[in-house]
This record gives sequence, structure tokens and C-alpha cells, in this order.
Amino acid sequence: MARSVCMVFLAAIFCGGCDISPISRERQEPRAPTTSATHPKGVGGKSLAVDIQVIPREEVDLVEAVLINRAKYHRYLEDLRTYYGRNGMLEKQRWAEFELTGLRKVKPFKYILDAEIPSDRLTASKSIPEADALFEEAGELMRRGGYQATLYNR
Repeated sequence: MARSVCMVFLAAIFCGGCDISPISRERQEPRAPTTSATHPKGVGGKSLAVDIQVIPREEVDLVEAVLINRAKYHRYLEDLRTYYGRNGMLEKQRWAEFELTGLRKVKPFKYILDAEIPSDRLTASKSIPEADALFEEAGELMRRGGYQATLYNR
């Protein structure tokens, strides 16, 4: 018993009082208030995503939504981390960095390869007057709404 206490004491002296805990401080989960990812308080029961469904969603629709929202989540979390750093809120910046680190460990699967890499076979085969009219109307609505987008009708 005395020998093991002496060994710990000597290790502490030679380490200079180093932290020999199994998890380094950088990787430890920060002590911070948490919330539910699926039902955060303060949203007031509102739906977090506005969905206008005209037809039932198929697999490709669901995969596309996951891809878009996964990218948005990552981008907004990076923006939040940058905001906290710019405004000197270092503890919250550390929380956001910890969450980003965890997010980077998630393996994003390619559920449908064509949903992520459009096929080179996607080409217009014929002009449909009704579709062309809707396309032109959409462009006009975007311009009236203040969006300057270049749309190609091919």
C-alpha cells in the first residue's frame, strides 16, 4: 500500500502535477445547459420545418431533405462558433466547437448515389409549353421578389 502511494506521489512530482485523467480537458464534454434536438423548449409548439406536401414524399425526396438539412446544420453551427469567438463568448464558442467535433464524427451515408451526384443522363428531350410557361412565371416571380438569379431553360 505504502509503495503504491509512493509511486503515485513520485509520478506526480516527475509529471509536474500533470493531469493523468483518461480524457484530456479539450475532449471532455463541456458543462453546459443542453436542450432536446427533436423538441427544443421555447419554440412554442411550432413545427421546426415548414413542409408543403402536394404528393407523398418518396425515398429520393427524404434523402434530399436530409442532405440539405445536414449541410445547413453544419454551416449554422460553424457560423454560431464564429459569432461567439468574434464577440468574446469563449465558453459558448467551446460548446459550439465541441458539438462540431461530434458532428464531424457522424458518418453520413450516401443513401442514394444519384441524389448526391446527378446523372449525366439528365437532359431535356422535348419542350413542354405548360412547363416552359411555369418556368418563365417562376423567373418573373423571383425578379419581382428581388432575387437576381440566372435561370437556364434547357
